[in-house]
Amino acid sequence: MEPVTCDALDALSQTLCRQEDAQAFYSEVAERTMNLKGAEVFRELAADAQAQAEIIRDQIRSLTESNQWDLPECVLACDFSPESPRFPHELESQRQELRPDASEMEALLFAIEKVNEHYDYYVGRARAADDAQAKQLYEYLAEQARQRFEMLRLDYDSVSGMGGWAD
Repeated sequence: MEPVTCDALDALSQTLCRQEDAQAFYSEVAERTMNLKGAEVFRELAADAQAQAEIIRDQIRSLTESNQWDLPECVLACDFSPESPRFPHELESQRQELRPDASEMEALLFAIEKVNEHYDYYVGRARAADDAQAKQLYEYLAEQARQRFEMLRLDYDSVSGMGGWAD
């Protein structure tokens, strides 16, 4: 086994920051969303981001203490192909931040854009990973981002087309 480098720990730290930012964003939007179903969707996304942040924290702790990965079964069982089709980008909002008075639709667009960014980041990290377990972790995170995108895209289509959140 090769020793874990500072680069690997730095990458995990950056990844943790992304997850913590996502959790904070989803929690904030959940509080601001007037629609109960919409608020529930954003709370669920915040909980997912928190769970993924905990997986990353555990890896940082394990690598720091024992120089070994300790990936949970959900990561090891993930089957992801980084060659799969990219997300469609026709919904991108091109905003750098979400305004305090943003509508639910604007929040959805912003969330879709951020999930796209996270997906690209995780796929890039997976491709650059020398360590098989690091690659597995980033592929898992990319797959989770893909699933969040699909959920958000359904909600966007539902809210914009039918005026209500998807069930």
